[in-house]
Amino acid sequence: MGVCLSQKQVAKVLGLPNTSKLSRWEHGYGYPSIEHLFYLCLLYKTIPQSIYTDLWQNISKDFFIRENNLLAQHEPFTI
Repeated sequence: MGVCLSQKQVAKVLGLPNTSKLSRWEHGYGYPSIEHLFYLCLLYKTIPQSIYTDLWQNISKDFFIRENNLLAQHEPFTI
C-alpha cells in the first residue's frame, strides 16, 4: 500500500467527520462498513483480502471446514 496519508486525510476521503473510526479499525476494535472498505481498497489500490489478511484467512479456513462437513453429510445423487 504505497499511499502515505494521515488519518485525517483518509477520514476526509471516506467522508468521516473525524479519525475515531479509523483509529478503532486500526486497533482491531471493529471493521469498516462495506462502503468504507471499498473506499479504502480504491484509495490504497488493493483488494479487501489484502487489507484484512488474517480475517480473510480465518474466514476461508472456517468456510472450507464447513463446506467439507456439509459435503460429507450429503447423500450421493442417484438416478
